[in-house]
Amino acid sequence: MRGWVITLALTSLVAGVAEAVTPQGSTRKYVRVALGMIVVSLVLQPVMGIVQRVRGDPEPAMPLFGPAVPAFSGSARGDETFAARVKWQVETMALSVEGVKAASCRVTAGTAGGTTSLQRLEVQLWLDPQKARDAGAVREALRALLSAYLNMKPGDVVVSIAG
Repeated sequence: MRGWVITLALTSLVAGVAEAVTPQGSTRKYVRVALGMIVVSLVLQPVMGIVQRVRGDPEPAMPLFGPAVPAFSGSARGDETFAARVKWQVETMALSVEGVKAASCRVTAGTAGGTTSLQRLEVQLWLDPQKARDAGAVREALRALLSAYLNMKPGDVVVSIAG
């Protein structure tokens, strides 16, 4: 909750500065609307999290921004929710790579010291032979991207190409 309040305060401050430096006219109206939508979405994030938990929905209500999140009371359910969020993000990232037509991901997560973190990530890709020129380059680029994005050791991220 504290992190959310800090994020909201900083975003409001940046929005105020951006609005102040925007020139008068029609552009200013669009900037105000865009900044207002960002602030409203930040205000609604905790509400969406509560709705998600009440429904028992494993899909993320908001994107994951780092490799570890506070655990849901150190439970296995918290690990599962975290793993589902990471799985969704990794598969979405993989599908955005040119030549990848399908992706499947297996996430191993664990809780230590009240924080759920990634332990291992296994990604399997199916490539479109007409769009993917070099399967090895796609595999290594995605492995490097995922290990950097999720702050994992490269050896803990395994990317394989299926048939």
